[in-house]
Amino acid sequence: MQMPTTLFRANKAEGVNATVQLNVTGPEAGNWFLTIKDRTCAVQQGVVENPNLTVFGESSTWLQIMRGELRAEQAFLGGKLKFTGDIGLLLKLGTLFSRTSDVSVA
Repeated sequence: MQMPTTLFRANKAEGVNATVQLNVTGPEAGNWFLTIKDRTCAVQQGVVENPNLTVFGESSTWLQIMRGELRAEQAFLGGKLKFTGDIGLLLKLGTLFSRTSDVSVA
């Protein structure tokens, strides 16, 4: 699964300095982490120590969210995504990234 940084909205990231761990299960399983700092977002594959937020979910759920077919809030309320860490950052993530229909499995 691709984790596109082109969806990042730098103009919405004023004052955000955080690391987000994404643990993806399912057919396109993997671990990625986002480093958001100085209005930039870097995506790296792997696991980072002490992230501000960790989000867990199936690859099919992530793809639906990135394509705009499913709202992240619905995924959390429906139990498709789970998290540990900073709930404020979790709520902010929705404004930091746009959705696209061009997201696909690598």
